[in-house]
Amino acid sequence: MNPTSKAKLLANSISKRMYWEQQLKPLLKENQFPVGVGVKNTLNKLYDAFEQSEVFAQKFISIFSPYHEQALLAGDRTIKLYKLSESEFLSLQFSLLGCEESKGVDREYFPFSVPDNELGELGFQSALTKLCTYGEKTYLFISTCRRLVEKIEIDPKRHDGSKEVVDFLKQYKCLTAFTDKPRQYIDIVVLNPKDFTIELRLDTSSAIAKKDIDGLFRDLQEAFLQYLSPRLDFCIFGSTINFFPFIKDMYLDKNDLGRVVELSFATDGGYVHNDQKRTKGGDVRDGQFHQGGREKCDVYPYRISKRWVDSLSDELKSEYELSLNSNVKELSKPIGEGHLDHAVIAMCPTMDKFDEILERLKSKDELSKAV
Repeated sequence: MNPTSKAKLLANSISKRMYWEQQLKPLLKENQFPVGVGVKNTLNKLYDAFEQSEVFAQKFISIFSPYHEQALLAGDRTIKLYKLSESEFLSLQFSLLGCEESKGVDREYFPFSVPDNELGELGFQSALTKLCTYGEKTYLFISTCRRLVEKIEIDPKRHDGSKEVVDFLKQYKCLTAFTDKPRQYIDIVVLNPKDFTIELRLDTSSAIAKKDIDGLFRDLQEAFLQYLSPRLDFCIFGSTINFFPFIKDMYLDKNDLGRVVELSFATDGGYVHNDQKRTKGGDVRDGQFHQGGREKCDVYPYRISKRWVDSLSDELKSEYELSLNSNVKELSKPIGEGHLDHAVIAMCPTMDKFDEILERLKSKDELSKAV
């Protein structure tokens, strides 16, 4: 593949995996690449520049390939963790020896996204795109084309449609929309020999319905098992790590450098409330409303999102987020029986930070007991 074609694939792919305003746009400006109004216009400017100069294309590849790799490994993921016995894990490793990678369009373009005009060749069946190792862990990248209802936040500054549409959007600071446009999803299954766990990482942080999330995990489990030789039983997914106890831990931990940006809770009087501070800055727990309420009653959180700051470069900072989205009904269960089997990580810039979150989730005494 020539540098011009590779740079175009990289630019298209990274524009789908990095957040525009918070991550990609600042990085482009810092490295003196052309930036237009919104993603589409910026891509067109980059494509023109790549066509005019292979040196320019090579520069883009050298700078942004590492960012794209990290965004693919981390970025936006919905995760489940399963604990295995040592013997089960060894059987799983043995079965991996018979895995064969895809020879289709997904493998041809990996690690980049399949171009939209070739999604039909990918199809709706799962394909084992890549099997590799990073450190001690084994990674299986599994591709499919699917149509999924996802929630997206629209920044009017990013939109580059007609003048009428742009003028209309300028009335708003941010809009929430829903999309079900077909796209390629690259889910990841990770085997961790350090603690004999399986990590399922869905390629989305925006799925809305729990039934959709459960269905996606089920599809990923089935796809993973079909690549094993000999095939193992579904019972290897029997011990799910429970994230529910960590909700309270995140809420009470004031020594942590992160800030709580969303909180849903109930009180001992039966009051249920949700508060958010993603765009305003600050910590929900420090607000006057929340502080005043805590002085009068006990608070029982069941849904929480927390953000931390990390460096994109020596000069640029960016936030990443962990969300534990349970249901208020879990609070009515006897103490210790509340359950949440998945977590959502968004905007995570590096594999190290992603793994750091996973280790924190797994390190709690309550969470070490799979249910």
